[in-house]
Amino acid sequence: MTQSNKNTAHAKLNDSATGTGQNLDQVLYFGLIEQIQDICKDRAQQFAEYGLTQHDVLEEIKSILAQGEVELDQDDDEDDEEEYNRSWQMEIAREAGAMYGQQAYHDHMGYDVEFDPEEGDCFACGGNGCGRCGY
Repeated sequence: MTQSNKNTAHAKLNDSATGTGQNLDQVLYFGLIEQIQDICKDRAQQFAEYGLTQHDVLEEIKSILAQGEVELDQDDDEDDEEEYNRSWQMEIAREAGAMYGQQAYHDHMGYDVEFDPEEGDCFACGGNGCGRCGY
């Protein structure tokens, strides 16, 4: 385990950092070893008819890591969460609009649309009546 820098898994997960009384860095470390062993075993079995061994698979994993072929897309989780939150905001706004009218929809969506159809300030129809202002 690398311990030289504050951004390592060890620095983030050791007991001194987490205060949990658990060595989460060791849980991660040994868990990863077990998963790598499982991958080696599974792939060696998959390609056994071609003479592939677990050691061959491990060397291939090392080669991939050494070449920097593995890139993690860190924005996916953030984008998915934003999309999820936006969809819920829209659903809540639709419900508010159905229950309390169009202004409630606009309020929940964060739109700055205030109009009084009786004063003729609906930008869509000028107060002459449309589906937007419901007048």
